[in-house]
Amino acid sequence: MTSKKKKFTVAVDLDDTVWDFVSPLLERYNETYKDNVRKEQITDWNIHSFLKPECKSIFAEFGDDDFYSKLRIKPSTKRRLKFINRHANLYFVTACHSATMLNRSKALARELPWFDDSQLVKLNSKQKFRCSYLIDDCIDNCMYSDGESYLVAQPWNNKVSFETVRRYSDLDYHCLPKRVADVDKALNEVIRDIWRWRRY
Repeated sequence: MTSKKKKFTVAVDLDDTVWDFVSPLLERYNETYKDNVRKEQITDWNIHSFLKPECKSIFAEFGDDDFYSKLRIKPSTKRRLKFINRHANLYFVTACHSATMLNRSKALARELPWFDDSQLVKLNSKQKFRCSYLIDDCIDNCMYSDGESYLVAQPWNNKVSFETVRRYSDLDYHCLPKRVADVDKALNEVIRDIWRWRRY
């Protein structure tokens, strides 16, 4: 490919989009609280409604340095992110607690040698981030994104009806997020568009 200015800005969520987050948290929770909660059972955003009341904050209790040091990104996802980073403006946009930003940055740098700290953005309302593509597991983030949005299927968003979303919002059909089975499928769509643009 000949050198060409980067046209697209791609925003990708981290937790349960780029890497598996809830499953390793639940492993630690189950071991400590002698429970057997699986990710598939978390069918609502309020994860604590599925846990024992003794667990006040699963994120604060188990999301320590050691936890983040063991987060991994699938090789297939790494390859796709590397391509997009080379040919587009790639950002990792997360609605996390500020105290976890350093650990998240370290995890990204470990998994993605080309990662730069400037690519990690903390933002609770991701609709405010101007981008060509948004990939996330939260329908609220995807609904009013500037660009195309992809909703990565997870147990907590499987009940989302796009027809209901359209009916009770001002979104047209062409603005609705596209539901994808995993992040790689969304990244493939972005890569396809990059190839098309660079070809002409």
